[in-house]
Amino acid sequence: MATLLFTPRTTIDANIFQYRLDNSPFHAEWNIETGSYEFEEEEQSIDQLEEELALSITYDINGYFELQN
Repeated sequence: MATLLFTPRTTIDANIFQYRLDNSPFHAEWNIETGSYEFEEEEQSIDQLEEELALSITYDINGYFELQN
């Protein structure tokens, strides 16, 4: 398993992201220490997950993705 992190830049970005996440089929855990949302996924599916999230949730949210192994 690998973890895809999404870190919103501002509180407003985080609020929009959370609202869209709540109304989507995706599941993520908020990590208060890093300020990131964590998506657990099989390593071979990470790129596809990032693309799906970018198209459906994060398309206009200021933030960035990173991979954590």
